[in-house]
Amino acid sequence: ACLVVLSLTVTSGCGVIARKTHDTYQKISAGSLRYQGRIGPLTPKELAWAKTAWKYFVNNTNPDTGLVNSIDRYSTATAWHIGDYLSALMAAYQLGLIDKIEFDQRLSRVLEFLAKMELADGKLPNKFYNTKNGSMVNANGQSAEVGWSAVDISRLMVWLKIVGEHYPEYHEYLDKVIMRWGFCEVIDHCGTLYKATRNETNWDKKQEGRLGYEEYAGTGFSLWGFNANASRRIKLDQIVYVDQQALFYDERDPRVTEVINPILTPAYLLL
Repeated sequence: ACLVVLSLTVTSGCGVIARKTHDTYQKISAGSLRYQGRIGPLTPKELAWAKTAWKYFVNNTNPDTGLVNSIDRYSTATAWHIGDYLSALMAAYQLGLIDKIEFDQRLSRVLEFLAKMELADGKLPNKFYNTKNGSMVNANGQSAEVGWSAVDISRLMVWLKIVGEHYPEYHEYLDKVIMRWGFCEVIDHCGTLYKATRNETNWDKKQEGRLGYEEYAGTGFSLWGFNANASRRIKLDQIVYVDQQALFYDERDPRVTEVINPILTPAYLLL
């Protein structure tokens, strides 16, 4: 089994998934990071910014699938981008840019797609999807079953969990999405995450995630009851100096692992 058994368990794939009603989410919501900054209504200028940002999603929503283009007028998206859309949708509703009817319609449409979408090897979300018709594609938008990304899947899992905690009436539908996936292929019993790429004869699986993104990805799996210790254990013993500034970096050699290890800030900001 690849999973940790918790309360309120349901069978899925090779093991057991659990949903502790509020426990894991409260660990995030109770933190000081949640309450930093000003709390109150938006200023007129901020409201204009928010409306401009939301206009992108309005312009790029595909009515047949409910999905949003990853780039303006580019009809391809990943699981990560679907997570982005869920976060934007919640923000738009909570900032008063859309009403509850539009929120429910948009969210229901996305969850309907996720509950029925084709899966790579019949197990996990494909790396790319056509946002117009929902088919599996490659990075160039051509029909293809290319594999999956543990990091992208985790980003979507984070926001599926957050949506469920804010709007518990959707719990049943969120669970149905998650329970379709075969998690033994993407996370092992220690919590190491794996991506997979389709080659001519089989599936090539490799460990995925580097400092920052790996810890963020582990968070998504842990929120749904998985043991993600191996990926969430931040390794801060390697330092490089750039312009007299000490920066942590991932010591794994890309010449050996064939995975680049740049120093990036987005994953830390997302956490």
